[in-house]
Amino acid sequence: MLTRLDPPIPINTPKGSALAHFIIDYGIEHNLCWVVFQDETGECWTWDNKDIRAQKNITIGRTMDKPFWETKNPKSKPKKLTPSKKASAKRMAKAAGRPYPNLVDNARAARKK
Repeated sequence: MLTRLDPPIPINTPKGSALAHFIIDYGIEHNLCWVVFQDETGECWTWDNKDIRAQKNITIGRTMDKPFWETKNPKSKPKKLTPSKKASAKRMAKAAGRPYPNLVDNARAARKK
């Protein structure tokens, strides 16, 4: 199946940045093939799904300079909640009708001063 992408999708390929105009889907046992036009040369290439990556897009928060798998883990250790912040998270959960705090309750309690 050939699918036209409208608008074209900006991607990174092994040959540099490009715009993807079509996707070719040969079925469940095959990779998707992306038909792209390279920005610098205008050449038309077809790349397997495993060979391409989305370009940086500040508007939607994709600002990484390197792919996430090439970046180091953060050095800082996660901080534990103090007993008073744990109690605050439990109160928020109880007020919302939950038997115990969820991630949002814990995050809100951790931000409180």
